[in-house]
Amino acid sequence: MSLVHKWVRLSSEERRFTFQAWVTALLIRAGFWLLPFAVFRRMAEKAALETDARFSIPLANLCRLVTAVSRRIPYTTCLSTAFTAFILLRRQGYPVNLCLGVNRDDQAILRAHAWVELNDQILVGRQEGESYVPLRAPQDIMQAANQIWH
Repeated sequence: MSLVHKWVRLSSEERRFTFQAWVTALLIRAGFWLLPFAVFRRMAEKAALETDARFSIPLANLCRLVTAVSRRIPYTTCLSTAFTAFILLRRQGYPVNLCLGVNRDDQAILRAHAWVELNDQILVGRQEGESYVPLRAPQDIMQAANQIWH
């Protein structure tokens, strides 16, 4: 199904949310390129505290739309997708958490991943067959984010 056909099938509310997701995701990508991570993180946390007019779109559909938008933006990483979902879902009133985790692959290479959870359920960023150890302490999260960043 073409993108135009998918767009037309969305409700007007879903189209507004999708447009908001595009803008947010593009700003996050630009922020990753232009800003030091500490500055970017503070700005993202502040943006997540603001509240928007609530959409009556089910949570699963909001997550699906964020994921679909992120897949279509070049060089999008799990971290930028997770930040996009975190900001947009928090602004909709969902108390989601941005999570970072690490694991080692078969060659003992350290890998990091970012996802968004609500009540210990992964909403955005699930990787089938992958298991990551969540980093909970702020200094661990900053260290892992810097590893992903560079």
